[in-house]
This record gives sequence, C-alpha cells and structure tokens, in this order.
Amino acid sequence: MPGSVLGLVAFVIALRVGVVPRERVRWAARALTSWMGLFFVPAAVLATAEPAPFFAAWLPIVTASLVSLVLVMLIVGKLAEPRA
Repeated sequence: MPGSVLGLVAFVIALRVGVVPRERVRWAARALTSWMGLFFVPAAVLATAEPAPFFAAWLPIVTASLVSLVLVMLIVGKLAEPRA
C-alpha cells in the first residue's frame, strides 16, 4: 500500500480517536477543498495537449470511471444513512 494512503488512513484514525482535534485541521481542510479544482488543471492540460493515449485507451478509462463512480455513490450513501 502506498505511503500516502497509509498516512491518510492513520490521519483519519487519529481524527476519529481524538488524537488530532478537528479544529486544528478545519482551516487547512477548507482551504484545500476550495482550491481542489486547481489540482485537476495539469491533468486537463495533458489530456488536451496529448489526446492520443486517451483515445487509444478509452474503454479502460470509461470503465474505471464508471466503476469508481458507482462505488463512491454506494459508499457515501451507506455512510450517510441515519443509524437505526
């Protein structure tokens, strides 16, 4: 598992347990999410500058996009359900 994923999991656990207070990260989280669109600019520029690889592999790209979309919707829906 990549180090960035392990770090994110450790951070989420630290938030849930209370080791890291939410107020300490609230400002940074809001700042990063407000600028999130900017993080996609390099990928968009690459896709428009060199479209051939994307056209050659359109089926895996579309399949991965749809599968990840469905998984995210199912997981978020399950997590957002009120606890009974």
